[in-house]
Amino acid sequence: MLSSPLRRESLSRHYERKGFLVEEATRALRYAQLLSLVIVEVDGFKKLVDSSNSDFGIEIINACGEIVTRALRDTDTASSTQERFFMLLPNTDVAGAVFLAGRVKENIEKAEFTFDGKKHSVTVSAGIACYPETLQDPKTLMKSAITALALARDSGGNRAVIHGASN
Repeated sequence: MLSSPLRRESLSRHYERKGFLVEEATRALRYAQLLSLVIVEVDGFKKLVDSSNSDFGIEIINACGEIVTRALRDTDTASSTQERFFMLLPNTDVAGAVFLAGRVKENIEKAEFTFDGKKHSVTVSAGIACYPETLQDPKTLMKSAITALALARDSGGNRAVIHGASN
């Protein structure tokens, strides 16, 4: 990891670093390296929290954050906001990004969450963008991954979509 200062995000106990995408995108462009971004979002998170309580939402986010962290290599960087987890994967092609997204998705689905004596399952959607395989400019990774995530969500959720691939 780079030596830039990290700040701990309270909800997910994830490390977040401002500018993490810009630095890696610049490096990928300069050295002609692969770079992938995977954004994972908890499906129906707001509805789930509204029907339970915020403590249950925090429990879900913490568990998902731990699953994401365990899936990453030392060279990968993660960041999070509310129900979204951003995984920046240097030197990773589309196949590697899809593999990681699938592993995270599967492990979150296997996790058990209980609220008011009822078990709840959680699914996630993922948007994937990869440079240079699906993008010409690594600086468009975020926008492209968000677009892919929206397509995954709009297609019913519980799936991963690759930007630029015919899904």
